[in-house]
Amino acid sequence: MDKRKAPKVASANATRLSHELTPEQRDDIEQAFQLLAEGKQHTSIHTKDLKVALRALGFEPHEKGMKKIISEVDNNSMSNTLTKDEFVKIMQTKLFEFENDEEIEHAFPLFTQGKGGMEGKITLEDLRRVADELGENLGDEVLEEMIQEADVDDHDGMISWKEFKRVMKRENAY
Repeated sequence: MDKRKAPKVASANATRLSHELTPEQRDDIEQAFQLLAEGKQHTSIHTKDLKVALRALGFEPHEKGMKKIISEVDNNSMSNTLTKDEFVKIMQTKLFEFENDEEIEHAFPLFTQGKGGMEGKITLEDLRRVADELGENLGDEVLEEMIQEADVDDHDGMISWKEFKRVMKRENAY
């Protein structure tokens, strides 16, 4: 196994709502930490190694984003090192962020019934159909309010992919 590449972390659909790692995910992340810490004291890794681990998970971190991620969890931000707990926290956050983005991307066409792909728009009729399918008895007034709340970019009375993604991320509705 390449010592510079972290193992792929397993899917966590069953635990996505609680944002807790499965035992397998925790083991994979800890194994990745140990690979990155090899030859060192095994208690910390250099912050530049985080970029390697994130790339192995399919992320392409940028310098500005890396600094933000590290500053949010690194208790001693001047050290340029991450403890195992800090590493796990970062990887857990990124893992769930990635899965949630995928879930949001898969949900949008369910609302639009695939009309226009990601360029399509969610209409009042689409919301009414989804509410009915879910057994929710929501009146048009409530559905129109939902559209107004989300329709902040172009104010066209429909919800675009960008608007949908913004609402889903803000509300943690996934």
